Amino acid sequence: MEDSKTNLDIRVVDGDDAASAFESAFSILTGRQDGNDLSAVIQRGRDGLLYFLNDNCWWRYVDFQCTFHATYGWRPFFDSDYRLVDYNTWSLGFKYQATQEMIQEFSKVFPCVPPVGFLPQNAYPLDQVVISVENFFNNFRLFQPEWAAESPDPYADKYDLFDREGKHDVNHDYPLLNTITAADWLLWERDIERAPGFCRQIEKFLDVVCEKMSNGLLLIGTQGSQIEFGHGGFRYPSSTNIYLLKSFRSLRELYLMLGEREKAESVGEKAYRLESKIGALKHESGWWLSGLSDDFETRLGTGEIEGDSGYFEVWPNVNSVVIGISSPAEAEAIVNRIASVPALVENHLTLSNYPARPLSELDDDHNGFPPPGTHLNGGWFWMHGGSALASFARVRHKDTIMHLKELLEDHADHLSVDCYNDWGWNKESQWKHLHADGPTYSVTCAGSFGMIFRAVLGVSALADGLCFAPAIPPGIESISFIKPINYGGRPVFVSVKGSGSHISEAYVDGRPYFKHDETSLMVGCEDLENGARLEITMSE
Repeated sequence: MEDSKTNLDIRVVDGDDAASAFESAFSILTGRQDGNDLSAVIQRGRDGLLYFLNDNCWWRYVDFQCTFHATYGWRPFFDSDYRLVDYNTWSLGFKYQATQEMIQEFSKVFPCVPPVGFLPQNAYPLDQVVISVENFFNNFRLFQPEWAAESPDPYADKYDLFDREGKHDVNHDYPLLNTITAADWLLWERDIERAPGFCRQIEKFLDVVCEKMSNGLLLIGTQGSQIEFGHGGFRYPSSTNIYLLKSFRSLRELYLMLGEREKAESVGEKAYRLESKIGALKHESGWWLSGLSDDFETRLGTGEIEGDSGYFEVWPNVNSVVIGISSPAEAEAIVNRIASVPALVENHLTLSNYPARPLSELDDDHNGFPPPGTHLNGGWFWMHGGSALASFARVRHKDTIMHLKELLEDHADHLSVDCYNDWGWNKESQWKHLHADGPTYSVTCAGSFGMIFRAVLGVSALADGLCFAPAIPPGIESISFIKPINYGGRPVFVSVKGSGSHISEAYVDGRPYFKHDETSLMVGCEDLENGARLEITMSE
């Protein structure tokens, strides 16, 4: 943390040393003397546009799952320059939504193709070919014997698309996360010019996704979700259904912003139907299962730690808190479960799952990969680490500041590669070859720290304004953002004092503001036309 510059963009008053941690974290957006900040992963593509790349060492492309985790937390604070890079990055996927012509060309060469209307999981803006078939599937490569021979990956020869016809599903989770990103950006910008076109594209994509509905939930095939290698066979994955529900809700807000009431109502009905079924994917204690078997009978990843499939699946749980799908009580159950399992927290927040997945749930094309503690079978990732940090902040967990400091230590040490094996132990001994030409930077590492600031304010851009539900960590007396929130180009300066869980009073531009209850405050667009200064007081 010592490398952070004096931060004039945020002011924290506390009873201990939380202020320095918050200031250091915020400098990852505003700039650091050591250059270890978000700007380090911006690069110009062949088209001349600036993009957030995944990192500077390994995955030098745009991955829309990583984009979500990199930008969701920081977006409220992005100035116009960062908002443009943000737009360039997520909108790249929409430029390559699968068309009939694209699929016809793919089909001339490849046996597996995505359906018309589907969105890609990633894209290569630095390369001559930005999108190909492989950009719609997890862990597929066009067959390249030379690449396979040179790769350190022992499973490289199994990435031949031609040998896997009909066995593996398209990746649903990454493009669903990108629709959440797109809608969030459009709502924050209140971009009524661009929104109609993107609404049509999002709805077309969601219609294709919903063709996988069975028993009111999405039934997804092998490797068709975030779990990748750990998703063998057909299942009802929690993550995919959670992201679909959020996508519906976000699209509804966009239509309301545009005044399209009938379309908003139609999308709202879809969200309601899914919400009425999604409870089947929850554990009775409030957290999410990894999923259900294809016969709807067997619970996968129960989170009970004991049993054949007792592992706790982190990704759907922490992301459901971040995007507001889990209720406050469920969020608390999720965080308490993570905190109660030493392996999930002892090497800093957190692992993909613990304990290991049973062999029967892995994709059997990979002969037992990943083994326990490796990759998507107990590996350590910045992506869900940032969402876990936000989840702890949302419920005002007593260890929030401690976990923030731990992640800042990893960030300062450039332990920023988004995958550490061995259950997250000994990160410093892994991937040394990636550090050979200098320090590593990754967009998900930098983005993790934005998550805590959005969580602390509990801020969302909706159709008719900004909603705040502050959650100030225990021990902090007040937090003031000198750098304003950017709402459609209008500066909104926010300060919160008191660390209780209830809103007792609020002021907009010095005047009492009464559009709030104990838990949330809604500031309408009409009160933000010229920007605003917002003061919120919390009490127990």
